[in-house]
Amino acid sequence: MATMDEGRHHPGHDLPGPTLATGHGARAHAADSPALLGRTSGEAREIKFRVPAARLDELSNLLAHHLDRDPHGDPALGGDYRVASLYCDTADLEVFRRIGWHRFRKFRIRRYGASSQVFLERKTRLADLVRKDRVAVSLDELRHLGSPCKTCIWTGSDFHRQIERRGLRPACFVEYRRRAFFGGPEQSGGPRALRVTIDREVRGAPAAGWSFSPATKPAPLLLQPTGELMVLEIKFSSGSTTASGVPVSVKRLIADLNLCERGMSKYRQCTRHLLGLSSPADSSGAESGTEAEDA
Repeated sequence: MATMDEGRHHPGHDLPGPTLATGHGARAHAADSPALLGRTSGEAREIKFRVPAARLDELSNLLAHHLDRDPHGDPALGGDYRVASLYCDTADLEVFRRIGWHRFRKFRIRRYGASSQVFLERKTRLADLVRKDRVAVSLDELRHLGSPCKTCIWTGSDFHRQIERRGLRPACFVEYRRRAFFGGPEQSGGPRALRVTIDREVRGAPAAGWSFSPATKPAPLLLQPTGELMVLEIKFSSGSTTASGVPVSVKRLIADLNLCERGMSKYRQCTRHLLGLSSPADSSGAESGTEAEDA
């Protein structure tokens, strides 16, 4: 199992660098982060856009002409799949408020569809550079997180110790439907260089402990007077620049739709909803690219 080294820093910038997970769960769902998997640095770059849900077919048709659909999709969902996450925060919402150590880090547990396997994840972000550490455990093993770690020995021990040390606990539940596309060359059987995902039907609710059954019925998080929004994300190798790492078809798409890069944190969006705060999705302003983080 990979460790989540809190003290190590990546040379050349101030982004704390967790070790890329290489355990038995690291490749269990390559559709999640193909740009991260198989790379020792564990780095990828992301750019994100908020787009009207009414554009789903248009965007999908254009992307399908140049990229491959995710083979892990659920045929019952037209090749899409469901993603659900439990996000952690402190009692004082230090992650949401971006206080100190929590400013660039999020701890979450991710589940795909109705799988009995889940992923314990730490996501670290600075501007558009993302590093992820993850390990797979069974859904049943989440019960360990409800007890003090002390000298705990299980697959998720490192994650367990870190959330306990930082006073983190389940804060909110977020779910959505994802459509994923892959592109770019494959090298020596490694992951594809580019991923484009479209997340829609984004819903959130208060967490009910370490359970994927939320406390209340999840509510829409990206509603506007003109309709619901989706999140389109482009993720590519950290060794590429945005210009060279994004295929012509996607650059043309961005230009044709006159899209502006906008940060989107599903966790922050959910917390704002639960706290009754105004949402960036309801205004023309964007979050700072340094502070915004996708969930």
